[in-house]
Amino acid sequence: MSGVDAHTPDVVRVKPLEWEERTHIPPVLDVIGWAARDCFGEYYEISIEPDGLWLDHECLISGVLSDTLEAAKEAAQADYERRILSAIEPSAAYTAMCRAFLIALVDPAHPDLDYLRAALPPRVQQ
Repeated sequence: MSGVDAHTPDVVRVKPLEWEERTHIPPVLDVIGWAARDCFGEYYEISIEPDGLWLDHECLISGVLSDTLEAAKEAAQADYERRILSAIEPSAAYTAMCRAFLIALVDPAHPDLDYLRAALPPRVQQ
């Protein structure tokens, strides 16, 4: 399987999308939606529609209707993270280190156990 999946412990993290309110031009007090630019320069857009909030992105085949702003933002973040993480693989060095650590766990007297524990992310060291 290529890519980093949701079960990979804190090896990488995707930055959250940063949302900005959108208003009419010229600006008035009414918010008509929100937009967040992803790392590829494309926008996730949430617009206020009569039947709810509409989430759209240039890569989505069709938009997504949400009941709440939070649900729309969560759907956008989940889609963004899926796209980013699907293109990332753990390095060969990290994979070898994890394999060695698992071997060392079987043998508590393994000479590299302390070194391997120190090299792992804090959450995994426990």
